[in-house]
Amino acid sequence: MNSTQRQLTPPNASTSRLPLTLDLTQASPPLRPDLKEVLSPRLALSPRSDRRLPRIQPSQPSQPLKPLQSEGCGNRWKAVQECLTGIKGLEVHDTEIVATAQLGATALDSIAKAMDFLLDLCNFTAAGTLIRMCRPMALLKLFQEFPGLMACDATEVREAIDETLGIGAGGALARKDYSRFFTLLSSCSPKARPRFLSELSPLTKNMFKDLDNPLFIDAVRMMRKHIVALGANARETGLRSLLSIAGDLDPAKALAMKCLVWPALTTLDQSHGDLFKLARLPVMTRRLLEDLPGSLRSRVLRVAVDQVVAERSVENVNRLRELASLSNEIDTHLAIRLRSRITRALIGLPGQWDEAASEICAQIEVAFSVELRFQIALDKLSPADQKIQQMSNEALKANAKARDFRNAMRAGNLHEAAEMIRDSQDLAFRAAASARLLEVAVDKLAEVGIQVRERQRTEPEDDEAAKKQTSVAHDIALMLVVTGEPRHKELAATVSSLVGAPKFISMLLEKLEAPGHDLRGRVATALPALCHSDLSFELDFLLGTDQGQQWLAQAVIDYLLGANLSDATTVVPVFKALAHRVDLQAALRDSRRLEQRMASIRFDPEQLRECATHLHQWLPGWRLLLIMTPDSSLFQDRDPDLRLAVMAIDAVAANAEPGGPIEGIDGLASARLDGWLIQKALSAMLQRRVTDKPLLSDDALSNVMRAVVRDKVLAQSTLEWIEKCPQEQGVRLYTALVSLPRESPPAAFNEKEWEQLWNLASTKT
Repeated sequence: MNSTQRQLTPPNASTSRLPLTLDLTQASPPLRPDLKEVLSPRLALSPRSDRRLPRIQPSQPSQPLKPLQSEGCGNRWKAVQECLTGIKGLEVHDTEIVATAQLGATALDSIAKAMDFLLDLCNFTAAGTLIRMCRPMALLKLFQEFPGLMACDATEVREAIDETLGIGAGGALARKDYSRFFTLLSSCSPKARPRFLSELSPLTKNMFKDLDNPLFIDAVRMMRKHIVALGANARETGLRSLLSIAGDLDPAKALAMKCLVWPALTTLDQSHGDLFKLARLPVMTRRLLEDLPGSLRSRVLRVAVDQVVAERSVENVNRLRELASLSNEIDTHLAIRLRSRITRALIGLPGQWDEAASEICAQIEVAFSVELRFQIALDKLSPADQKIQQMSNEALKANAKARDFRNAMRAGNLHEAAEMIRDSQDLAFRAAASARLLEVAVDKLAEVGIQVRERQRTEPEDDEAAKKQTSVAHDIALMLVVTGEPRHKELAATVSSLVGAPKFISMLLEKLEAPGHDLRGRVATALPALCHSDLSFELDFLLGTDQGQQWLAQAVIDYLLGANLSDATTVVPVFKALAHRVDLQAALRDSRRLEQRMASIRFDPEQLRECATHLHQWLPGWRLLLIMTPDSSLFQDRDPDLRLAVMAIDAVAANAEPGGPIEGIDGLASARLDGWLIQKALSAMLQRRVTDKPLLSDDALSNVMRAVVRDKVLAQSTLEWIEKCPQEQGVRLYTALVSLPRESPPAAFNEKEWEQLWNLASTKT
């Protein structure tokens, strides 16, 4: 038996009975085969009745407690001896301290000082030994005396705490002392709790009814987390048990339990409707709220609103009206939070609610206005009043935003509604409004034969129906992209693929009146207009599809090759709008001709500053374009391999994912290009600045060095080159190298080699 196990034998037990072994370092035991699938009304984790924990006397362990040895305490042994001398139950010797009995709550200040000495020098094993000498309830009091002990996450300390408290919790459970059981268990680590919580079967109201409010909340939360971690059938049974118990508790505790269990119901599907009914909160009153612990009141009101929304029944509008009225009777802080929650909830409700929603919004807005007028009339606002006023202002704005959104939806102005989502910083508003807009979008697409969630499209009967289908799909997809929500963009891409991306893009170009013989030429012609802020919707739409991304990348190259570039003002909007959003790497085939074109552009400082608006977010290809301008002399010798080196560095500089693709550097290695080409290109890119910004940011340079050290030969030649670089460049390169994780050597290096290289670089920064 290891040090984290202890055999516990009840007093007067017969010699034929085996001792119970508590292994608190292991997860809870697996379900018995007969309980895995088919569950009785008892919890699936319930042990057999003949496996109940025996009565435990925590102060009389069945085995002698391990002594505290001098060698485990280091140079603090004398200090620890002085702290623990004279404590009843301890014998202090020259080289060890022996516990003749577990320590109670006396002399906790001395024990806390000794513990502080041990933890200060990281003597965690010795600290664990001292912890095991304490009685469970004394250990809880020790946490109050020395909070640093509970905060310590060393394995030896946590195991000792879990073992000691677990012994006490097992004894309390055997005696049906549920208050002590939950008190001790709440201080155990989460991994130690399941085996004890699984002993609570069947759940009864006696386990919870006598707990004080804070402990009751902790107990329900622990039980809920335990149940949620079970399999689907056991989870349903466990939640049903908790909700059934709630019906037998006093009103305040019943309300608290339903509120705490409600989040777990979101892990179940709607087929468990009876559980949702069991969890439904009663009608909220001021008296009922006042009987709740203060920490739960806001949560209960939030759940009350969420339950109305979850049921999505028009009949529930009266419940929202009641909650809105309740906000006039309760504490102002709670009232503001409740009104804000109702306001946001109204956004996501079906269209049938429009009239009722407008009425409730108006009711809430009047309440806010009255409060604001009262507060403004005060000669001097206290800090609390100022906080209330700020909350009222924010909630009033949210209410107005919700009203405007619903008005836009009711009027069919979906693009206006999408703009509101895009421009809002309120995450709750964005979530609710996005869900409502998505619902309407799916319905409108279904009307023209597109079942977007099923990825199906019904073929139109005639040309007119086909044109309408394409037009509606185009408008809906464009509207979804405008919101900026990732899931909306994914849906827009699905719509585009169902109808056909070329049709969408052709329709968009028709609206822009872009001339050209084919789609590629028309996109290039429309590029300057697309980069204008007035057409941000259309640009977002193109960027939201894979084919649109590809055509935009090719359009940039076509535009730069075909446009009159004598005036840099025609190029600045392209850099500003697209450099951080379009990857040019695949489109850069004719880079020599492009180099000749870019060499004719001269940017003034202000134009360069505009180009570099999103410099540190640039995607591959754009740094290459900028370094081709007359300000750089890198390509004067027209070396195509050097151009390839710049393209490779540009590609890896934009790769922010550690261990991600680095085709650029690998491509150089396969082409057998010398390292000096990479170093020459890198030197030029390090020297290049765009007004006040370096062309390669610190993060970009870290990405480059991560790619370089993948090849051992390249890494070694680069280090030799860095030694000859100007000091400022050298420091930046070494700093980029040190930014790579020391504990994760690249594949080309073993741990010792990488540590030597990393240490060398760190001395140079």
